[in-house]
Formats: sequence, structure tokens, C-alpha cells
Amino acid sequence: MAALPQIPSELPDGFLYSPEFISSEEENELLRQIANLEFRAFDFHGYIAKRRIVEYGFEYDFTSRQAQTASPTSISRCVQGTSRGMGRNSC
Repeated sequence: MAALPQIPSELPDGFLYSPEFISSEEENELLRQIANLEFRAFDFHGYIAKRRIVEYGFEYDFTSRQAQTASPTSISRCVQGTSRGMGRNSC
């Protein structure tokens, strides 16, 4: 198991650290879900950016300048289920 990062004694304004926010099992499941996501090229008005993306929740159409509901991914359902420890093991 990798060593956990050190928590700085002072966090920037607005940051909050919650130890054990998710369990080790939930962390491993999130990492598995992220590894299985289908990333695609980011197309901005015909320019293919040097990054790959996954959209969940909302996707923005740069042509129409509108946000639309994106199809839910397994990761978005998993993240929603682990928020604040509610719905554990929902991944």
C-alpha cells in the first residue's frame, strides 16, 4: 500500500480535509471506475485540444452555447453514492 500524503498544517481558505471521508474499499472502487472510463478527444469548434475528457452530469455544446444533461456514467453514480458517506458500496 502506498504511503498516504502528508496533510499540510495549514490549508488554503475554503479547503477542508476529512480523514476517512471514504473507506479504502470505496477509494479502490473509485480508482477502478476511473480507470475504466472512456476518455475522448476534446473538440472545441474543430480544434482538437491536447487533452482527453469524460463528461458527466452536464456537457457543454460550444456550437449552440448550451449545457445539456449528459448520460450518467458509472463514475458519477459512484461518486454520488459515496458523498459524505451516504449510500456506501453503491459503486
